[in-house]
Amino acid sequence: MPDSFFEVEHSTNIFNSLLKFAELRDFYANFYIVADNFREREFLNKSSFSTFKEMSPRIKFLDYRTVSSWNAKVHELSIIENSIILT
Repeated sequence: MPDSFFEVEHSTNIFNSLLKFAELRDFYANFYIVADNFREREFLNKSSFSTFKEMSPRIKFLDYRTVSSWNAKVHELSIIENSIILT
Protein backbone atom coordinates (compact mmCIF):
# COMPACT_ATOMS: atom_id res chain seq x y z
CA MET A 1 0.00 0.00 0.00
CA PRO A 2 1.28 3.49 -0.72
CA ASP A 3 2.67 5.45 2.19
CA SER A 4 2.19 8.84 0.57
CA PHE A 5 0.54 10.60 -2.36
CA PHE A 6 1.85 13.82 -3.93
CA GLU A 7 0.14 16.38 -6.14
CA VAL A 8 2.24 19.09 -7.77
CA GLU A 9 0.15 22.22 -8.12
CA HIS A 10 1.99 24.70 -10.28
CA SER A 11 -0.99 26.45 -11.84
CA THR A 12 -3.99 24.18 -11.32
CA ASN A 13 -6.64 24.23 -8.61
CA ILE A 14 -5.51 22.96 -5.21
CA PHE A 15 -9.10 22.15 -4.28
CA ASN A 16 -9.29 19.52 -7.06
CA SER A 17 -6.22 17.79 -5.66
CA LEU A 18 -7.71 17.81 -2.19
CA LEU A 19 -10.84 16.16 -3.61
CA LYS A 20 -8.64 13.44 -5.16
CA PHE A 21 -7.06 12.90 -1.77
CA ALA A 22 -10.51 12.59 -0.19
CA GLU A 23 -11.30 9.78 -2.63
CA LEU A 24 -8.10 8.01 -1.51
CA ARG A 25 -8.56 8.58 2.23
CA ASP A 26 -9.20 4.88 2.94
CA PHE A 27 -5.58 4.12 2.06
CA TYR A 28 -4.69 5.92 5.29
CA ALA A 29 -1.65 7.43 3.61
CA ASN A 30 -0.07 10.85 3.89
CA PHE A 31 -1.09 13.42 1.30
CA TYR A 32 1.15 16.23 0.08
CA ILE A 33 0.43 19.27 -2.03
CA VAL A 34 3.67 20.51 -3.60
CA ALA A 35 3.56 24.11 -4.83
CA ASP A 36 5.20 27.50 -4.71
CA ASN A 37 5.27 28.91 -1.19
CA PHE A 38 2.95 31.78 -2.13
CA ARG A 39 0.15 29.18 -2.54
CA GLU A 40 0.41 27.90 1.02
CA ARG A 41 -2.30 30.32 2.22
CA GLU A 42 -4.65 28.96 -0.46
CA PHE A 43 -3.81 25.43 0.67
CA LEU A 44 -4.49 26.25 4.33
CA ASN A 45 -7.79 27.88 3.46
CA LYS A 46 -9.09 25.06 1.26
CA SER A 47 -7.77 22.19 3.37
CA SER A 48 -9.67 23.57 6.37
CA PHE A 49 -13.05 22.82 4.73
CA SER A 50 -15.16 20.32 6.65
CA THR A 51 -14.88 17.86 3.74
CA PHE A 52 -11.22 17.33 4.66
CA LYS A 53 -11.51 17.56 8.46
CA GLU A 54 -11.07 13.80 9.05
CA MET A 55 -7.95 13.78 6.87
CA SER A 56 -6.43 17.08 7.98
CA PRO A 57 -3.60 15.57 10.07
CA ARG A 58 -2.45 13.66 6.98
CA ILE A 59 -2.66 16.52 4.46
CA LYS A 60 0.48 18.62 4.28
CA PHE A 61 1.98 21.37 2.16
CA LEU A 62 5.50 21.25 0.72
CA ASP A 63 6.99 24.18 -1.12
CA TYR A 64 9.31 23.77 -4.10
CA ARG A 65 12.31 25.11 -2.19
CA THR A 66 11.98 22.44 0.53
CA VAL A 67 11.63 19.63 -2.01
CA SER A 68 14.64 20.95 -3.93
CA SER A 69 16.70 21.12 -0.73
CA TRP A 70 15.77 17.54 0.18
CA ASN A 71 16.72 16.40 -3.31
CA ALA A 72 20.12 18.09 -3.05
CA LYS A 73 20.77 16.48 0.35
CA VAL A 74 19.80 13.02 -0.91
CA HIS A 75 22.15 13.53 -3.87
CA GLU A 76 24.99 14.56 -1.53
CA LEU A 77 24.31 11.52 0.65
CA SER A 78 24.46 9.18 -2.35
CA ILE A 79 27.84 10.66 -3.34
CA ILE A 80 29.14 10.07 0.19
CA GLU A 81 27.76 6.51 0.27
CA ASN A 82 29.33 5.73 -3.10
CA SER A 83 32.70 7.08 -2.00
CA ILE A 84 32.58 4.90 1.13
CA ILE A 85 31.62 1.81 -0.85
CA LEU A 86 34.35 2.36 -3.43
CA THR A 87 37.12 2.84 -0.86
